[in-house]
Amino acid sequence: MKIYKMNQFNILIFSVIILFATDEIAFAKNQCDGGGMLVRFDLSKTNNSRIDNQNTYIVVLGIDPKTKKHAYVRMNDGNHVGTLVDINNANINGKDYGISLSELIPGSGGMAQACIPHLTSGRIYISFANPLDMPTDKETLTPKQPDVNNPQTTTHGTLFDKVEFNYSSSGETVINPTGVDFIAIPYTIQQAGHEYGHFGGLNGIIHNMKTIVCGATGESTNSLECSQRWNSSEWSSLIVYNSEHFLMRIDAPGRSGNRFQGYFNNYIHELSRYYSSSLNRSIKIDLKELNQGIWSGAFEPNTKKLIFTQNGTSNPKTLSYDLSVPQASNSIFMGAQAPFYNKNAVDATIARDLTSAIISGMLMRQESAFVGMDFFDHQGNPVFKNKEQMQKLLKYFFNNGINSVDYTWNQCGKQHDAPCLNVYSEAMHALSFDKNIDHPQDSYLNSYAFSYDDFLGMDGTNIQTDAKPATIVLGDMKGRKIPYIDLR
Repeated sequence: MKIYKMNQFNILIFSVIILFATDEIAFAKNQCDGGGMLVRFDLSKTNNSRIDNQNTYIVVLGIDPKTKKHAYVRMNDGNHVGTLVDINNANINGKDYGISLSELIPGSGGMAQACIPHLTSGRIYISFANPLDMPTDKETLTPKQPDVNNPQTTTHGTLFDKVEFNYSSSGETVINPTGVDFIAIPYTIQQAGHEYGHFGGLNGIIHNMKTIVCGATGESTNSLECSQRWNSSEWSSLIVYNSEHFLMRIDAPGRSGNRFQGYFNNYIHELSRYYSSSLNRSIKIDLKELNQGIWSGAFEPNTKKLIFTQNGTSNPKTLSYDLSVPQASNSIFMGAQAPFYNKNAVDATIARDLTSAIISGMLMRQESAFVGMDFFDHQGNPVFKNKEQMQKLLKYFFNNGINSVDYTWNQCGKQHDAPCLNVYSEAMHALSFDKNIDHPQDSYLNSYAFSYDDFLGMDGTNIQTDAKPATIVLGDMKGRKIPYIDLR
């Protein structure tokens, strides 16, 4: 019996070794011939049988690092690295470089994969039913990338999303999911043991947004009052359906015309009084990363003009932002428009930190709630430093924290009763300690929903120095109708 058991054990070990070796061989076969950044596409988690490799397309584009021209990647199959095609005439169209995932399944089988050559400012567009039509601007010879808000474009009715990446000639890869413009297809990116992105369905985000909006006034999400409040709010207008009432996407605020113009007006008024120079209060931003020291921002009394001054120098530099301009609210959501002109590194960094602080609800907070948190200085002013600092403050984001909010936080929007923060971003991240969201729910800490989520410590950027394979896993599409597929 003892010999028999040993034989069984040896057989088991031998089988495991063979299985491991087989997997290694299969993995090796799936590598790109000729090098390249390998990106796989996993469609097994969509919970939607209508989505398959045959009707899922990608278009890959970016800037050719050698010629510095905009370029598409021509894919031939899933085994060989693609070829860069520079955009050198106005007749080039992105749809001619779109390819079905069914054509990218390697010879050894398995998931579809793309072998991408070196490319900067790259994007992978993923679409269902059709490759995206992207004509070339004849003046600049740049691709007219899909505009979800323009019904005149031929891709207006196509369900699509995008992934951002860089693949440098040194072999470094930078890849991240992005929802800073909109979210239409939930997905995550797996690479080197990490996973980033938003896997849950869009209905969960919509529910979160509704909970936040109604929770601001203490209304139950199932109440008639909540339904009325939600339907009349700016936030519900971000949910986009097509003419057949198929859910297409959720837009990010600030990028959709004038829907949010004036949203923060009440908040800005209160902010200008709270951090008035006459009260010796200020918003401090540590620009150590630029060797520029600490800058203090305070409003001129009785104005909306916020002036930042460099501390500790005999001839201090200053920067000012006029938050009374009509587009200020949209610019806060966007982080990079007037009055934030990003004229230089100092201007861009202050704008980044300031808008991040506003949309996450981290201004006008009570110092007593942050003892030992490395947030307030000895004069009682908040100091914004870096990503590492902000990650330690995550549990306070979006006005969380008992007795820590020093203003009326639900006074924004056209009805003057909406939360003074980025509801879309809060709903996307659904932080586990967020009191404004129903729980239990999945949290998505590493998911881009705002341009400066990297500063807030909530981004989904993955940086690898050796071009490790990445897998894009399409998320929950359960119950979603797909244009041009479900109408056939």
